[in-house]
Amino acid sequence: MAITAKTRISTRREGRLETYESGDVINGLNKAEEQRLVKEGDAVFTYAPSIPEDDKTENHPKELSFEGIELSDLKDAATEAGITFNGNIGFDKLVDRIQEEGKAEEVLATFEDEDE
Repeated sequence: MAITAKTRISTRREGRLETYESGDVINGLNKAEEQRLVKEGDAVFTYAPSIPEDDKTENHPKELSFEGIELSDLKDAATEAGITFNGNIGFDKLVDRIQEEGKAEEVLATFEDEDE
């Protein structure tokens, strides 16, 4: 999974210190480090669909973010998309489940429709 930095983040990866600026998409961190950064409010989980480099246009966003979505609303959208989960699931685990099912774009589209 990927995360997007909300603040300037410094973290160790493979023994070296790496710094990321707000807005940077960070791939390759271990799950525990990603969850720590999100929990502390320094980052948000990001879904980055695989799009061929020559097909990255305005019609194909590079990243989709779950930022700003309330857990109850995310649960409703996931249920509508046919995703099953325990009722006491947390936000991060639900995002993982949505991505495992390959339905991140479908679920997030629910929230894009509300903005219009």
